[in-house]
Amino acid sequence: MLLGVGEYLNYASTISMIPFFCSGLLLRRYENVIFNNAKIIVTLSICIYCFCMITWRSEDYNLYLHPFAWGGEELKCYLIRYLIGISGSVILIFFVRYIHIKNAVSRISVFLADIGTRTLGIYLIQ
Repeated sequence: MLLGVGEYLNYASTISMIPFFCSGLLLRRYENVIFNNAKIIVTLSICIYCFCMITWRSEDYNLYLHPFAWGGEELKCYLIRYLIGISGSVILIFFVRYIHIKNAVSRISVFLADIGTRTLGIYLIQ
């Protein structure tokens, strides 16, 4: 519903976060497949992240200058922001998971888990 009326309402932040929410649901649903192919996915994510960061201009990040739109320059900026966010998040998720696997019960993994549990509510509210 928000996608349909998003251009008429000021829901730019909500609309821009929908793909990330859906990506998180897909990550959770296909967790085994994704983590079994970690090397391929991380390599692809690093390549996408680096390519998008090279083509990204800092003024493109401004959501109010380039809001969500179905065509033109705004869609291109939106897709680049989305690819940077998803690929960077995937890299970070795999990195944290790798640290956790290597150091099963270390201070770092306990610290990261503690931060995650304390901040999850903030992300849900946003």
